[in-house]
Amino acid sequence: MYGVQITEVRTMNYGGGKSSTKYTNRGIVEQRNKQWKKAIVTVADGETIDLFNNF
Repeated sequence: MYGVQITEVRTMNYGGGKSSTKYTNRGIVEQRNKQWKKAIVTVADGETIDLFNNF
């Protein structure tokens, strides 16, 4: 997609652990936080991803 050589990809999972409590007209409702995933991509030496000129 960006025309660079990728050497490593690491992923992390966030959220979903602690639940939040809401006070509504139905009573007390507990909701878990949404889970989302974050990826850290390492590119080859000397290469960069130019985010602003790829539109």
